[in-house]
Amino acid sequence: MANFVHELEQAAHIILAPPQAVTHQQRQAAEEVILAFRKSNNSLSVCRHIFEHSKHDYVLFQAATTIKDVVVRNWKELDKNEIESVRSFLLHFVTQKQSLQSYVREQVLQAVAIIFKRGTLDGKNRHQLMEDVSQMVASGNPQMQTIACSVLSALLNEFSSSARASDMGLNWEFHTTCKRNFEVNDLKQIFMLAVQLLHQHSNSPELHNPQRKAVVSRYLNVCEQILCWDFSNIRPARRTMIVSTDILVNFFKPDKSWRQTVMDKKLVEYFFQIHSLVRQDPEVCHHALQCLVQMASLSGSVFLAEEQRQEYFTNYIRCFLLMLSR
Repeated sequence: MANFVHELEQAAHIILAPPQAVTHQQRQAAEEVILAFRKSNNSLSVCRHIFEHSKHDYVLFQAATTIKDVVVRNWKELDKNEIESVRSFLLHFVTQKQSLQSYVREQVLQAVAIIFKRGTLDGKNRHQLMEDVSQMVASGNPQMQTIACSVLSALLNEFSSSARASDMGLNWEFHTTCKRNFEVNDLKQIFMLAVQLLHQHSNSPELHNPQRKAVVSRYLNVCEQILCWDFSNIRPARRTMIVSTDILVNFFKPDKSWRQTVMDKKLVEYFFQIHSLVRQDPEVCHHALQCLVQMASLSGSVFLAEEQRQEYFTNYIRCFLLMLSR
């Protein structure tokens, strides 16, 4: 196995070498080594061995990509306990190897998201990932929180639409069923995790520290993505869009399970507070403003009666006028 890892690393060195340092034949042979590895029926244990014994970023990237392929291709034949073990290992790996190149980390976490999605309908161990991410968010460690955000972003991308999701070779019904399951069981939890973290950082005197500011920006982006979510409870023929230049953005139309969350006056007040704290930073302010725009589009069955709608928007306008007066 050690020789196999060494062969992959040598191939990676050749592929990444400057054009003048290797011949065309050497590069082609190296690419064939990597492709042979990707196309072979490598077990998850082989890929795990690579993660444990290789420090080459490109090789780790290829191992993560291979795990994605194996999970998609051989899901029915794979032992589900082994899959969960690999999922847990990958998440632990990125938390322990914080010097990883970002492209490697994102690929590893995408593999985690694919494992989670592919197992959605099996219903086994699906809550463990959310528990792990919740602990990372609550840790107070900006590096852990950044990794947790990458996991959440990968999950949102996998479940949001077929355009962003990975190609699993499965029918449309599978993707739509998984999406609806995700909306019912996980989406609101992810939103509240992001709000929880933003609340932590908004009360911190180090909010404008570059690292903390980056964390806040990423979690605001997560909130924005959820507030723009195309909920499955809306029939396609009746979807309403806000058109801004060439971008189509959904109204925020969650179902009634979100009622208690969105009718809490503190939620709107809190996002206006965040906006006031970051309004001098164009990049972060953009995400905060988009969240406020989407919250202004709230509609649908989340309102039990017209009185609730009036109560919500009265509070929103009050916060808006207060923001203008500052």
